[in-house]
Amino acid sequence: MKTIAYDLQINPSSPKMRIHRLDRAKDPNFWSGRVNDYIRITVHKTDSRMMLIYTVSHEKAYKWAKGHMLERRPTTGVAQLLELREVV
Repeated sequence: MKTIAYDLQINPSSPKMRIHRLDRAKDPNFWSGRVNDYIRITVHKTDSRMMLIYTVSHEKAYKWAKGHMLERRPTTGVAQLLELREVV
């Protein structure tokens, strides 16, 4: 995992990262990258920044992204991870 985080920092557009947008995520800036056959990383990617957010198994990564968003506080600029809950 440490190697992948380093590679992501050095060259985020490397084809070996296999980063793709998570189309069912609540946050349109959540992307997923391959660590190995089982583990995926979730990153928050904008035009100017990429932040490693979450590391977990493939299916759990997609499920996690459906229920979370990253929001930047307007006055301070601090990133805040929000958990979204469905009300039935």
